[in-house]
Amino acid sequence: MKKTTSLAGAILMLALTASGARAEGFAISEWSARGMALAGGLVARADDASAVAYNPAGITQLPGTTLMFGSALSMPSGSIETRYMGQDISTDAKKTYWVLPHFYLSHQMTDSLWLGLGAFPRFGLGNSFPSNWPGSTGLTDVAVNTFTVNPNIVWKVNEYLSLAAGLELTGGTMTLKQHYQPALTRGIDNYSKLTGTGGAVGGNLALHLRFNDEWSAGLTYRSRMALNIHGKVKWDSQIGAAVPQAHFMQNADVHGIMTLPDGLALGVAWKPRPDLSFEADVTYMTWSNYRHLNIYLESPANHVFRQDKYWRDNWGFSGSVEYKPLDWLALRAGYTYETSPQREGYADYLVPVNGRQYFTLGAGFFWKRWTLDLAYTYIPMGDLHYDQSAARLAARNEPSVLPGRSHNVRAHNVGVSLGYTF
Repeated sequence: MKKTTSLAGAILMLALTASGARAEGFAISEWSARGMALAGGLVARADDASAVAYNPAGITQLPGTTLMFGSALSMPSGSIETRYMGQDISTDAKKTYWVLPHFYLSHQMTDSLWLGLGAFPRFGLGNSFPSNWPGSTGLTDVAVNTFTVNPNIVWKVNEYLSLAAGLELTGGTMTLKQHYQPALTRGIDNYSKLTGTGGAVGGNLALHLRFNDEWSAGLTYRSRMALNIHGKVKWDSQIGAAVPQAHFMQNADVHGIMTLPDGLALGVAWKPRPDLSFEADVTYMTWSNYRHLNIYLESPANHVFRQDKYWRDNWGFSGSVEYKPLDWLALRAGYTYETSPQREGYADYLVPVNGRQYFTLGAGFFWKRWTLDLAYTYIPMGDLHYDQSAARLAARNEPSVLPGRSHNVRAHNVGVSLGYTF
């Protein structure tokens, strides 16, 4: 049954994760091309339609109706070194890419009331390794897609202060494949595939302060959510209870609940000239709430499984600059440093990174009522070492992680957004 713990627990955790995405751990914040180019620096600026995602209180700076849509493309890569059967083996992740679409609409109802609607991914992950790689007991393939619909109502209190409140409706689909190798499962060779769907409801609050023409600030809060997952696990070969070490290898329904963390972002922007602005941001996510994971196997018998995670809260620090040398052109750049929420004693292959940096560039083009934004992000990620986690799991006879480390993990992300003002 402990093997099933690894299987079901992994997929439920993956409902949150995102390879190559900003916000360490599981979160995505590639919510617009301009936001990507500014390393998320739209918390205090908050002056285009994608503010619905970064800081919805800022849409009171947008008269009339504005529309934006587009997508980011994330292309992660990396390797994991394992010490397996007396050998050091390096395995490259399969080349893949992930599409992260976005859509925003803001509408001014009155002089003091705005409505905003956003549709964008907040969590997701993708990783794929050869079916027989040394760590295949941990995973061979994973694919997670989640999407959030986020309506907001925004009140312009006065010329300096705006407040926003919204509802977050998140749904997702996911797939996880694992290989149970004979060398690690006492002669049993089998493959499993777990699929699931889930949903969660949360909320958000935000404020935007415009002190004068030069200085502004923003603060956003996105609440904790309980993600309910229901799915099935299927095996290439169903092995009955007569084989004690493989009695869990039967097709079954699974379900569980995962708590997604609270998120807080604070930004301060300075605009010394009409064509030049700077912003500094701090983000904080309460990953320390991710301490344990309980999974329920509904059939063939009703069992409860528990996994210890013991993550810690993490911080992100960003800076960005935007310069408009021409009326039709804006140039952008940014940088982010993020701490890792993972403890190496509880590390696994699902998020094989230990801290990230973001180097961002982009440009914006303006023509009449239209805007076109382009962005590029390079994300080098720190190595994650598995020796402590492997020793802990081996002592519990759960060899889903082997000694070794991740290395050369990085992502190249590009983004494009098209906007129109009615």
